[in-house]
Amino acid sequence: MMKNLYNEMQSYKNITVDMIGHLENDDIEGFEDLLGKRQEIIGIIDKLDYTEDEFTSIYNELEIQRLQKRCDDMMKRKLKEAKGEFVKTSDSLNINRRYYNNSSVDSIFVNKKI
Repeated sequence: MMKNLYNEMQSYKNITVDMIGHLENDDIEGFEDLLGKRQEIIGIIDKLDYTEDEFTSIYNELEIQRLQKRCDDMMKRKLKEAKGEFVKTSDSLNINRRYYNNSSVDSIFVNKKI
């Protein structure tokens, strides 16, 4: 049973490494696919019969915590970057709307005077 747990956790680790690569390349679709696969592996691991000590031993051996932290940090950074881009785009759209709204009001005003 320990061998099955080790194999599944190894797969989890490999997918996490691949997820980091997809984030680095801004491949969100590939990242999402891997996220689903990783969730499936979590489901498989949950169904296995193992002790907490066995799980912890393999978890530490494979250094999954370090990889998971790196993946989490990268996801947070990418989300922050995306929010920043969204704010810039939103601000630009608001400025353009104000400019065009003001210029059409001015032109009507000028036409009424003439």
